[in-house]
Amino acid sequence: MNEIGVIDPAAKSWQQNNDTEHWYRFAYDQNIRCDHVTNNMTKAFNNMLGFYRDASYLQLLEFVRRMIMRKFQERKEECETWNFVLPQRVNAKILKHGRESRLLTIIAVWNGEYEILGPTGGYGVKLREYSYQCGYWQMSEIPCTHAMATISH
Repeated sequence: MNEIGVIDPAAKSWQQNNDTEHWYRFAYDQNIRCDHVTNNMTKAFNNMLGFYRDASYLQLLEFVRRMIMRKFQERKEECETWNFVLPQRVNAKILKHGRESRLLTIIAVWNGEYEILGPTGGYGVKLREYSYQCGYWQMSEIPCTHAMATISH
């Protein structure tokens, strides 16, 4: 943040006056559909390779193919234990957002558009377009607290 302050003091001031949940997503590509970023993917992948890092290309590709097949099988077995249509983590987030949405005030604007007022400020929600000003719903495709409030409204 100090480096940003040297380049643009106004940007640093804006970041300090706004919650991180708002400024760390401002330039996020909403088409990616992921709310988690891992910056050390190459390091993690190299760690998984182990012995095969020094193997021939054919051996390396065969190792990666088997690793992916095992991962698909593990995920298939995990999915068969689910009691819900949604994964447990997603279901838990939706339930949490539903509980938190009860504390918000909803103002219907027009034709599926709402303004949601809460402790962190006001946000616009376009329910028909599945969009919300903070971008959480667009990134993760999981309705946020504000979207849950409009859905229940």
